[in-house]
Amino acid sequence: MPRPVTAIVMLLLSSACAQDLVRSVHYEYRPIARGRGGGGGVGGVVPGVGLSVLSGVLLWWNEGRAVRESRMLHRLLPSLVRLDADSPPDPTHDGRLVHLSGPLRASGLVDPEWGLQRQGVLRLRRSAEVYQWREERTETSQRVSEREVRREVTHRYRRTWGRVPVDSSRFEAPHGHHNPEPVLPVGDTTFTAMDAALPGGIHVPAGLVAQLSDYAAVPLAGAGLTQPKHLPSAAI
Repeated sequence: MPRPVTAIVMLLLSSACAQDLVRSVHYEYRPIARGRGGGGGVGGVVPGVGLSVLSGVLLWWNEGRAVRESRMLHRLLPSLVRLDADSPPDPTHDGRLVHLSGPLRASGLVDPEWGLQRQGVLRLRRSAEVYQWREERTETSQRVSEREVRREVTHRYRRTWGRVPVDSSRFEAPHGHHNPEPVLPVGDTTFTAMDAALPGGIHVPAGLVAQLSDYAAVPLAGAGLTQPKHLPSAAI
C-alpha cells in the first residue's frame, strides 16, 4: 500500500489593521475507496433501535421523577408555615418548612483590589478584560482527483478584548502574536454579603444570596478607586 504523500505550501500575509493571516495548503494522497455493497442498512438500523430504546427509558425516568416531586410537595403543603418577614425569628419554627418574603438588607461590600465601596448591596461583581491576540482556525477540503485531496487551513489573528487569557504559545504562528501574562486578575470576581437579613432579623445564608444575578452597572468616574498596591504604575 503506497504511503500518503503531502505537499505543503505556506503563505504569510500581514496588514496594517492588526489582523494577520496564515494560510497553509496541503495535497494529501487519499484514494477513493471502492467498497462492496450490501450490509449497510443493518449497520444503520441497529444504532437507531438502541437510541429509540434509550430515549424511552430516559423519558420514563424523567416523568417518574416529576411525579414523585409533585407527590412530595403535596404531602408537605399542609405543614407549611407562612411567616411575616418583619417578625423576629421564632425558635419554635426551627426544622419546619416555612415560607416568607421581604426585602433583604446588608451592610455593604468592598472590592479590596480597587477600594470600591458600595453600601447596602448584596452582591458585587468586578469584570476585568485583557486586550490580547486571538487565533481563529478554518479548514476546507476539496477533492482534486481520484487520488488527491486539497486541504486548506487558515489561521487568522486579531486583537480583541476577552475575560479569559489566551495562551499564545499554542498558536500556529506565535511570532508577532505574543500575549504577555496579565498583571491584574482577569475575568469575573464576585463578592457576596455574609450578613444579609430580612427586616425582622432572620439571617439569609450566603448560598441563597449568591443565586441573585440582577446586576446594575456602577460608574467608575468619581467612585474613589485606589491603585492596587502591587501595581503602583497603574493608571485609573
